[in-house]
Amino acid sequence: MRLSLLETTMVVSTLSSYPLEDIAQKLDSGKWFQLYFQQSRDFTLSLVKRAESAGYTKLMITIDASLHGIRNRAQRAGFVLPENIQAVNLKDRPELPRKVLSPKQSVVFQGMMTEAPTWNDIEWLQQNTKLEIILKGILHPEDALKAKKMGIASQL
Repeated sequence: MRLSLLETTMVVSTLSSYPLEDIAQKLDSGKWFQLYFQQSRDFTLSLVKRAESAGYTKLMITIDASLHGIRNRAQRAGFVLPENIQAVNLKDRPELPRKVLSPKQSVVFQGMMTEAPTWNDIEWLQQNTKLEIILKGILHPEDALKAKKMGIASQL
């Protein structure tokens, strides 16, 4: 059975455990790619170009979280993914630099969120893809208005 027979859109994550191309082959329509910006623009663009080539029609960019979130409930329960489950779309990603924080700095605000895409990153991406861009995680009305002005849809 083709997945699109369900008449729904599939949003495929950068962090998927299956290659984005393999998933796209199973879909007739409704192919969106959820992009997590990477520290390397070249690698980010390679993900976007792969999505274009595979027939995805939209990029949903997660702007409020640049990395896999801290899931306290899962941590308390001792949940970990099996070793054979990996984010296969990131297998060729350049090694990430280690960030050293002082005890007074926040892992979230001075750590993870410093990697969140900026408006300059979004403008750069607009210039480098033919895919429609949707921003996931707009939290302020002024940001929604700015996205609209840029011709970008936003999901609150």
